[in-house]
Amino acid sequence: MEVTVAADVIVDLASKDDLRQHHDKMAKLLEKPHGRIRRPFASGATGSGFSGAGPVYLTFDPIAPPGGRMWLVQWIAVWVGSAPAAGAVANLFAALAVGNAPRGSLSDTLVTGPAVNLADVVGAGFTVPTGSQGSMPDKVWVSPQDQLYLILQGSGLAASTRYSATAGVLDLPDTPEALLW
Repeated sequence: MEVTVAADVIVDLASKDDLRQHHDKMAKLLEKPHGRIRRPFASGATGSGFSGAGPVYLTFDPIAPPGGRMWLVQWIAVWVGSAPAAGAVANLFAALAVGNAPRGSLSDTLVTGPAVNLADVVGAGFTVPTGSQGSMPDKVWVSPQDQLYLILQGSGLAASTRYSATAGVLDLPDTPEALLW
């Protein structure tokens, strides 16, 4: 509604209902989506007869967010054996990947897998164990159609050895508004 006070002054007025509708719309747009941090875990061991430099693949459990949700990866941690605080392993490197995990990667026994799908790699060159280099807040998005997995490669891979990883993911509703936060 407009009110003309003088010939050259016009005041635009809004009703209480107009203001309430506007404020409700703004609140909905500005409300931060409710998310929570989850920590998918991955672990696998090479067999006693393992040899070579890989690649081997670790898949996280769960491997992907459920339908209607998405993950924003915040960090990853990769380590060897039961000592996550151990020193670096020479010539052993990890890469984080999002896409279709290679066949056979869901097994606990790690075997040399197929060639790396380079289009899936979203973080490369991590030393094992990872330190602060595994931090990647909100830079990696995982949809329900994708799978989160880890690639280990290098001459530092050893037989009869367990490799483990965990990822911190922000689990959010799969909506355009969630990507703005």
